[in-house]
Amino acid sequence: MPTNPQEYLRIITAAEKMVLYYPGSGTDWGPFALFANNAPLSTVIYSDYGSDRKKAETLILSLHKSGWNGGQLEELTPNDFGVSTWEEFWPDNEESRKIAGPESAFAIHTHLSNSSGAKIRFIFLATEAIQTFSILVRAGITPTAIVLQDHGFGGGWAPFGGKSELWQAARELKAFPELLFVANNTGPWDDYGRVSDDAVYKGQTHDYGRALYRKMAAENPPDRSASRVYL
Repeated sequence: MPTNPQEYLRIITAAEKMVLYYPGSGTDWGPFALFANNAPLSTVIYSDYGSDRKKAETLILSLHKSGWNGGQLEELTPNDFGVSTWEEFWPDNEESRKIAGPESAFAIHTHLSNSSGAKIRFIFLATEAIQTFSILVRAGITPTAIVLQDHGFGGGWAPFGGKSELWQAARELKAFPELLFVANNTGPWDDYGRVSDDAVYKGQTHDYGRALYRKMAAENPPDRSASRVYL
């Protein structure tokens, strides 16, 4: 019987600390709190081209509610990710620029710590999330876990769930993560099996239950029979 997401994360043993990526994050700090407080995590990367600097800074302040305090916010440039311009964080697709384009891009980061002395680097990129995934992988920052939620605001030019552009990027780069945290309004990726119940956490943007999926053999299809819990 599947367990809830935090119980599953607590039994994970990882040779290296994990990297969490949240494409189309908005100001949703629920996934950060779940992984930061229950998994061996080194880095969290949020990406949302619809965000402005004030929203991004407000999000980072919200992380304090989950027991993590940050230092000074610092600017990052495209060079920090192995490319020259913000333009490279968008695909060559006009649809991807209807909401925001490279002219509004920015990136900030900080180092967070909690009362036990654990440390996490938090990065926020106001860039197109699918192309950003490819940039990160090519820069040697390959996510161990990805949040998949198609929020439905109308601001996403392409979905993240199912056989999406994001799935295609992971396939081409041979960079499938070990874990997916999938909302129940979003399709999981092929070859991932469900390993936890649905749960709804504080800090979520919407009241969708989300469950963990783990990379596994194709013959083991995802199980959507588990129940939801509220935490």
